[in-house]
Amino acid sequence: MVDVRTFDEYVARYLGQPAPAPDPATVLTRRCETTAGVPVDGYQAVAAALAGQIRRIICDSTGRVLDVGRRRRLFTGAARDAIGLTDRRCIWPGCYVRAAHAQVDHSTDWHRGGGTDVGNGDLECGHHNRHKNRGYTTRRDAHGQWHTYRPDGSELAPRQRAP
Repeated sequence: MVDVRTFDEYVARYLGQPAPAPDPATVLTRRCETTAGVPVDGYQAVAAALAGQIRRIICDSTGRVLDVGRRRRLFTGAARDAIGLTDRRCIWPGCYVRAAHAQVDHSTDWHRGGGTDVGNGDLECGHHNRHKNRGYTTRRDAHGQWHTYRPDGSELAPRQRAP
């Protein structure tokens, strides 16, 4: 467990660059330790990150996990269940395949940098999920409404909520 400021300082030092000035106000929130609380040298944490042995987990100010990075490729467990609960059917306009028969996948593809997190997950039937391989994309707007775009960037008819 390494906070961002501490990690950034050690990365700068590791690269021989000047480290950012320490902020005394953050001294109590700094951490560089294992999940069991055993202290870890900052240089060892940077070396482990470079070797791919550290998993990035982003938390908000209350400690709630927001993102677990790219180590996990497939939606499983609670993340899969959460996405399955967000919609009752395939998100494509006019498709009524129910959630129980749909697939949970990335809105922004994994190979294009999309994370395996609830905010990047969508629910599509197998037929429409394969359309991503043909250049179609899906995005959820700030109001929770899904939009589906053709490869040329034009939008399909907006999805209507299931009756």
